[in-house]
Order: sequence, then structure tokens, then C-alpha cells
Amino acid sequence: MFSNKKIKVEVIFNETTYPSALASTFIWGNMGQLTPKSQLIFDDFKVDMVFKNVISPIGPNATIKIYGVSKEHLDAITTVLLRDELEIDYTKRVRVWVDNGSGYIKLFEGCINEAVPVYQTAPECYIQIESSMAAYENSLKLPPISFSGESAAISLESVCEAVCAQYGVKCTTSIGIKKHLPVPRKTIGENDEGLGIRVGKLSEMYDIKAVRTMDGYEFYLKEENSERMWGFTPSNMIGYPSYKNRLLQITTDDFSGIKINDKFRISGSEITYANGSWFVTKITYNLQSRTPNGKWQATIEGAPSV
Repeated sequence: MFSNKKIKVEVIFNETTYPSALASTFIWGNMGQLTPKSQLIFDDFKVDMVFKNVISPIGPNATIKIYGVSKEHLDAITTVLLRDELEIDYTKRVRVWVDNGSGYIKLFEGCINEAVPVYQTAPECYIQIESSMAAYENSLKLPPISFSGESAAISLESVCEAVCAQYGVKCTTSIGIKKHLPVPRKTIGENDEGLGIRVGKLSEMYDIKAVRTMDGYEFYLKEENSERMWGFTPSNMIGYPSYKNRLLQITTDDFSGIKINDKFRISGSEITYANGSWFVTKITYNLQSRTPNGKWQATIEGAPSV
């Protein structure tokens, strides 16, 4: 029997324009605006998806396989890095929406690093898309950021905002960041650095934590977690919790809103040590639509939370 879970994949073809262009903006950088030109929508196709999200400035990645795509659309989506190309074409993006029966929610959006059709499985051919949430910004080579001013210090929130603004992504700061004492003015980064490397240096310089989201970054103090709290009981977990390398691991099909660095509380589990509060350090999604007994689950890893 087929699962009633659905996955919708949108492939967006962008073009590079410049500040005078009056169009909705995906990303802004020194290469111009990427604005949507056309798109393909694959709604309720057979799709396999593995999406790994961790606490990292570089950002999460996803592997998406779409079955039953026409030859015309396979050719349009195909993105192969040829030997004579100097850099990947980041003008193609992919969005993934999932529906467990309650309506679609957007789970992932990122750049298409590579998309290759697979014919060896004929007649059931598919295209495999490798996507990174932050590949475009990480590829931009921008100059260091210097903070001038009369005082020797600047607010930590202003520093985080400036780094994100340079690459055109959203910046969200925690209560701890907002209330933090001013920090010394420093030059952040070196020439020809992408956003992921620069955010990593920012995190190390001021001992803070950066979480990549679909449209930017959330910044926290090292000891801080998100204020979002989720609850898990045996009724919405698949199997039992496990524990390895100081991390708790649970599997669930109830994952619609949970994010990296969110807190979650387990109650009522027979695994006594699992009951209590944790914060999310990694989420791995394994999703299949239009597949008999297909997977539809997220494996969540968490560290102890006070």
C-alpha cells in the first residue's frame, strides 16, 4: 500500500540582475541579484529525500531523487560540473515541501550543486539532485568587514547583523546576544572568503553559536538554546530512545516544526534516562513519497539541556 505522505519539489531557474531590477530577491551578493525566471513543479511524484541538518556555519545538505521526470525536464535540470568550468552555476535552486496529510510545509530550500539523471534503473529513471542550503553565499568572495567608530567597542548584535547583511541573508539574534556587553571592534575575515567561513570565524572570535536557516542565520551565546520547546512521548516516537557519544537519539514522524538548537522534552518513556530536557544538535530526515511502506521519519539527536 502506498503511503499518503506527499512531497512537492520546485526547481527554480534564476537569472542574475542588478539593483535596478524590480523583482523578488532570493539572494544578494557581489554577483548581482538572483531573480526567478521560471520554475518546474513536481507535485506528488515518487521522491526519495535525505536531508541532514547540523549545528554548523556551512549549512545543511540534501540529496533528492525525483522519479518519473520527462526527458525534457531531466535535461533542463541537469547540472554537471565539467572539467573546463571554473565554478558551479548557482543560479538553479530547489525547494522541498512535505505533506503528512495536514497540508504542505516547506522543509528545505537550497542551491543545486549538482543534478544528474540516472538511466541505469530504467524503466524507472530518476534525477538525483545534490543541494546545499548555503552554497551560493559560501561561494561569494567578499572583502573583510571592519567596524569604524569613536568607541573601542560595538554591540555583538551589530557585528552579527553586519556579517549577514554583507551577504544578503537574514540575521536573527537571541536574547543573550541582544543583552551582551559591547565587544571590541575587530576586522572580521580575510579577502576572498565565503559566508560559511566568515560566520565560523565570527563564532570563534566571540565564542557564540551560529545556526544556519533557510534564509540566514540564528545566533546564540554558547550556553544558550532556542526558546522553542517540543514534547515527545511514546505516542509520537518510533521505537525507543537510544544514547551514544553523550547524545540522545529519537526517531519520529512528528517533525513539522522542530529546528536545530530547539529544546525538546521527553516524558513517559520506559527508557528512564531519556525523560527530561534536551536540545537538538542534529536532524536527519529520511522521506519517501509514493513508495510502498516508504520511510517518513526524522532522527533527532540531542544533548542535555538545563
